[in-house]
Formats: sequence, structure tokens, C-alpha cells
Amino acid sequence: MFTNNQRGFTLIELLAVTDIIGILAAIVVPAVSGIRAASTEAGVKEGAFSVSSASGDFFTAQTAGELITPSTRAINATIKSDTDTSAASTQKKSTRWPEKYLTGDAVSAGLYANEFRTAT
Repeated sequence: MFTNNQRGFTLIELLAVTDIIGILAAIVVPAVSGIRAASTEAGVKEGAFSVSSASGDFFTAQTAGELITPSTRAINATIKSDTDTSAASTQKKSTRWPEKYLTGDAVSAGLYANEFRTAT
């Protein structure tokens, strides 16, 4: 009688395993690429928020909390043109930012409007 002492896998078994691995790869790869895209998007949003927060801190420190908008800029220009040029302004240095800036009365408000431009 003939006995088969060889050990190993048949061709059918190997094909079945490769098919299963292919099906799993087809399911997993798109899911993983979606996760990577979502994490990249979250990183970009976090970076944009950090820049926004830092710029807000900078302008708050420089303008003592005054937000320069197009309407504020128009008001400051009117105030500046209505006042005489002898108004006093002082130069200060921020405790947080190294740049010097002017502060004081309406003249400095006009200077702020020109110095810190807003996107329009």
C-alpha cells in the first residue's frame, strides 16, 4: 500500500489563503487611508487655530484689546482728522512682544488703523 509522508499545502489551499488576504487588503487599505487623511486635516485645523490664537494675542497686546475693523478704521480716520496734530502720544513696549508701539489719544488710534491692517 502507498502512504503519503510528504507534508505541505496543496495549490488549492494556497490560492484560498491568497484570496482571503487580498479581500482583507481591499477592505483595510481604504479605511486606513481615510484615517490618515482625517488626521492630516485635523493637524492642519489645529495649526490654523494656533496661528489665529497667537495673532489674536499679539493684536490684543499691541492695541490694548482694540479690534481694528473697517468701520473702526473709518471712525479713527475721522477722529484723527478732526483733532489737532499737537496731541500727545507715548511710545510703550509690550511686556509680551518685543516691538514698541504708540498709545495715547486719537492720534495713536489713527496710527493703529494704519499699522495693523485687517483683511478686507
